[in-house]
Amino acid sequence: MQEVSEFNIFAKSYWSYYLELEEQIVLSKKYVEFGETNHKTFSSNYLLLIQAICM
Repeated sequence: MQEVSEFNIFAKSYWSYYLELEEQIVLSKKYVEFGETNHKTFSSNYLLLIQAICM
């Protein structure tokens, strides 16, 4: 049973992290509209988010 509890703690931790990353992406839409015309937009913040998401 302890394994299940440890997994739940692990899962909650990663879910919280996912939600934080998602919030940062959504907030970025205030500055750069999601769309084909902005595919070449560069930001060091986007780079950090991409790295964090892909890890």
